[in-house]
Amino acid sequence: MKGKQLLYDAFTCFNLGFMAANLAILDMLSSHQSSKSKLNILDFEIQHIRQYEHLFHSLSVRRNGVGPTFLKITMVA
Repeated sequence: MKGKQLLYDAFTCFNLGFMAANLAILDMLSSHQSSKSKLNILDFEIQHIRQYEHLFHSLSVRRNGVGPTFLKITMVA
C-alpha cells in the first residue's frame, strides 16, 4: 500500500483523474437542481480514498442549498 501511495504522490496524472471525476459529479449536481437531497456514488475500484477529499470539501461549502444533504459511497470490489 505504501508503494501505491508513493506512486500517487509522484505522478500528478492520477490526481487529475480524480479531480475530473469529482468535477463531473459537481457539474451533474449543479445542472440537476431539484429537491433531491441524496447522492449515492458507486465506486467500482476504490484504491485511493483521498480522491474524495476535494469532493467532500466542495460539497460542504456549496451555496444556495445546491447539493445533497446525504452522501453515500458504495464500494464494489
